[in-house]
Parts: sequence; C-alpha cells; structure tokens
Amino acid sequence: MIKGVFTPIITIFDENGDFDQKSNRQIIEKLISDGIYGICILGTTGEFFNMTFDEKKKYIEFASRTINRRVKLIVGTGSPNIREAIALAKCAEKNNADAVLVVPPFYFKLDEEHIFEYFSIIAENTNLPMILYNIPQNTKIELSVELVLKLANKYENIAHGGIKDTTPALGNVRRFVEKVKSIYPDFAVLSGIDEYLIPNLMIGGNGIIGTQTNTQAKLLVETYKTFLKGDFKKLLELQKKINHIMDVREMPNSNNILSTKTAASIALNSDFNTSIRYYDIKVTDDVKNQIKKIVNAK
Repeated sequence: MIKGVFTPIITIFDENGDFDQKSNRQIIEKLISDGIYGICILGTTGEFFNMTFDEKKKYIEFASRTINRRVKLIVGTGSPNIREAIALAKCAEKNNADAVLVVPPFYFKLDEEHIFEYFSIIAENTNLPMILYNIPQNTKIELSVELVLKLANKYENIAHGGIKDTTPALGNVRRFVEKVKSIYPDFAVLSGIDEYLIPNLMIGGNGIIGTQTNTQAKLLVETYKTFLKGDFKKLLELQKKINHIMDVREMPNSNNILSTKTAASIALNSDFNTSIRYYDIKVTDDVKNQIKKIVNAK
C-alpha cells in the first residue's frame, strides 16, 4: 500500500536548460537520508510540462538508477496524449517504479464519461498501481468521488492505487475515505498540500505528496511518525512548524516552483539554477531572504 510522506521532487536545470544531473542526484540523496517514504518525479513541481517525451524517459531511468529501490518511486505519466501516457507508464514499469501518478487530460475540458475512458485505457495498459491526480485549478477538471469509485470498481490497479487531492477542500479527503477507501482498504488517499498532513490522517487518509518536503522532509516525516504513535500534544507543536513553512508556498510575487527551488538551494547549500526551465527569472533578494529565514528556522 502507498502511505507516508512523499516528495513531488523539483527538477533542476542549468542556465542553458540542460538537465543538471549532479544537483538532481544531490537532492534525491538528501531526501532519502532525511527519511522520506518515496519520491514522485514528473509532477507539477517537477515541471513535467517543460520536458519532451524522450527527456521524460531518460529522467525516469536516471531516477530509478539513483533511488535504486531504497524508497518508493512514483512516476508522473499524465499527458493529454493517451499514447504518450501509456508509453511513460510502460517506461516506469520497466524501471521498477512502484506506482504512476496520472493527471486527467488538461487544456480541453472533457465530461466524466470521457475522463473515465481516458483513465480506463491507461489502467488497461499498465500493471502498476495508479494514483489519480485531482488538481482542478490546473486541469479545470474535478475528479468526483463517484467517478473515482467507478474506476476503482473496474480496475484493480486503481483500487490498489489511490488519489492525490490537491485542493483546499478537506471534504474531498473525507468523501474519498468514506466512499472508496471503505470498500478498498489499499486505496491510498493522499493530500497534495503539506499543511493537511495531520488533518488527512485524522480523517482516515494515508499521508501527503507535498511540495515543502523538498526542503522539510524531516519535519513532515517526524509528524507522520508522531501521529502513528498517538502523541497528539506533540502534533500540535509540529502543526505550528508546518504552518510556518507554508509561507514558502505563498511568497508574494513568486511562483511556487521558483520559491521551492530557491528553498532547496538554500537547504542544500548549493548554488544551482533556481529558475523555471528556459526562463531567466529568480525570486527577488527580499523574497530569498524571507525564504532563508523559514528554511533555517528551528
């Protein structure tokens, strides 16, 4: 079963837009040493939208070699092109991935019948557990509990996969737990926002795939383990720390990917390129100093 604290890892490119193998390996090693349960590549924070199909395949191979089964590997394979999504899922399977994260088709809006068809075709072409990715602010498509249950009823790899819900609605977590997880206990209900880790677990979910774990893996892993121990007094203290690190996500005049890359550069004490691929944009010095205070806070 997929449970715990997972990192939707950033992808680091140099100033020319080339894959920075050294820095990407460095952050993977840091996450593993910090006790992360698994790493999710080619997600939103990982700039999957900025890579060609061949580059994605090479990155899957690189991540698999580097992780070497020390923690779980989840591969983002979503694409508006179904054949590409299937090919990426097959590549993930070949390279020892533990699951695939599949976002619904974006840009052109489909009804539930066709979204069902999209996920069905992919599910029928991979043996890997499928985590459905609900991020309507980006895709303009909300995955309803009825749709997800219908998919889980038909496909074992979805029933044994799960959902990543990146919405501010904790009611979604509750509905997926009550309507899907109650029938399929191995169906993982994961939140995509770090500050929801404790609420997610309290509702009956299984953890997070959260951006701030790129720099705060130890804190979130400690929180998860503290919940399992039932130390609720300590959880209140940890929630306050988590609330504080969320300020990185909400930096003024900054993109979440930029601020996360900047935070990772500070945490690793590494001067890698923090811009989105092919752009020469950085956070301002003022924002960088604010991020530094958050990252270095005890």
